[in-house]
Amino acid sequence: MEQTKNTVPKWLQNLQENSWEIELLISGGAVFTLLQFPEHFVNFIQQAKITSDIAGTNIMMVMGMAGIKILTNGFILHLLLRAFWLAMVCINFTFPQGIEPQRMKRAFPFKSRHLEGDLREQIMKVDRLSGLVIFMTIISTLVLAGLAFGIMVLITSISFLFQYGLMFQAIDDFIGYSLLIYFIDLLLIGFFRKIRLLSWVLFPFFWLYDTITFRSFYNRPLALFSSNINRPAFFSGAFIFILLTGIVTYVALAQTMHWPRLFDAREYREQLTTSNKALVSRFYADQSAPALRGLVFIPSYLIEHNLLQVNLRYDRWMDELIDHSNPDPKARYLSNIIELSIDDSLYTQVEWMESKESMDSQLGLVAMVDISGIGNGAHKVKVQSKQLDDPKYREIRANTIEEVSIGFWKDVH
Repeated sequence: MEQTKNTVPKWLQNLQENSWEIELLISGGAVFTLLQFPEHFVNFIQQAKITSDIAGTNIMMVMGMAGIKILTNGFILHLLLRAFWLAMVCINFTFPQGIEPQRMKRAFPFKSRHLEGDLREQIMKVDRLSGLVIFMTIISTLVLAGLAFGIMVLITSISFLFQYGLMFQAIDDFIGYSLLIYFIDLLLIGFFRKIRLLSWVLFPFFWLYDTITFRSFYNRPLALFSSNINRPAFFSGAFIFILLTGIVTYVALAQTMHWPRLFDAREYREQLTTSNKALVSRFYADQSAPALRGLVFIPSYLIEHNLLQVNLRYDRWMDELIDHSNPDPKARYLSNIIELSIDDSLYTQVEWMESKESMDSQLGLVAMVDISGIGNGAHKVKVQSKQLDDPKYREIRANTIEEVSIGFWKDVH
């Protein structure tokens, strides 16, 4: 008999029935890899921020980390479900006769139909749930990757058009709001696309966003999922999963992005002391990893000799300041626009030397400052860009980091 169009091929049927073996292999390997990946990803984005002027690197970092956490949490949840599924398969095989009703009599209100029969129905439910979890894990990451790419394209295009005066703030705001509506529609499984008249208004923008986020790549399986899923159950589970992913993404990036400590309930964090000197770990080489160090850093908060080493990292955004620091291109140097002071004393004879690490990605300046003239105790070193007369320089300086202050304790005997 000729095979009909809707007949499932034998190889596909076998794969569907035995997919748990492949699922476990993929999930186990993915979890092992993904638990080690965030640090490398953050380092990569940090290097991109330092060495290039690519727009949207912060968004790329947040969405990329969210994608990593979605995959990690999804695969961990899948492994837990499969472990529970396997446990039920084993116990159902051990006791094929099912639950003994005479031994499980319960008085009202504890009487339940779940205390009858065997586990086949629940095994099949968990099996289907495991398949849905691994599907949603993969599809959510693809959606997020597509959105990240699309947003990067939009940010780069808008920055380019602003640079040449072809973009206006109103258009920029409209793009931002329409992109937000697109994202909400995605979360609501195409709700706005079902509304008459509104669909015609949204179509041109949604078509553009569908194109640059590669929605056509995953649209068909997403449609199969969304047209068959129990929506109340899906939205409940999705809300919990998104909340969990948001929390772990925040925790993973809070230090790198210098975000506020949302889960810290202490009310006087900003009123710990009247001193204006603070010991922040990212400003000390012995307290932080290279990727997490600040723009300026010193070896340690405890200085036990009369030379203070001060490091300044050279970032791509500094080029604009240097460009307008001197009319003569040959006289433009980063060291010429930097000044250093300790406490209230400006050091005018600082010799900045070039510092170079790890394949030129960590370029900057380093100075050895003589601090024999200050006494033991708490001090503060401050590095800032100089005040120059050029109007454009002043404008750029006002929109960038003007100074970095680092507390340290001198103890020399």
